Amino acid sequence: MDNRDLLLSMQRALLGGVISPLRAVIVGKREQEISIKFVVERNLDGDESEILDMVVTEIASDYPLENIKEEIYVSDQKSNQFVGSNEILAFLRHEGDQS
Repeated sequence: MDNRDLLLSMQRALLGGVISPLRAVIVGKREQEISIKFVVERNLDGDESEILDMVVTEIASDYPLENIKEEIYVSDQKSNQFVGSNEILAFLRHEGDQS
């Protein structure tokens, strides 16, 4: 599977899984490792964390769970600063002008 397949897998997993503090989701694949970065505007409560866990579980239906690395970043900065090489935005919340 390439990055397009990963992107489609993540977008499918996010159906019903976009919580209000979610600013961006960034995914990438390097060799056999899948990276998922959730960028949120504040610390998550238990229910919100559980919803993101369910998103990761959905991805695990397409990729082995032991190959998935999940990170959650709490930030009030532009979310695109978290996109590394071999990574793509799967979700980006519209937040108006962030000059």
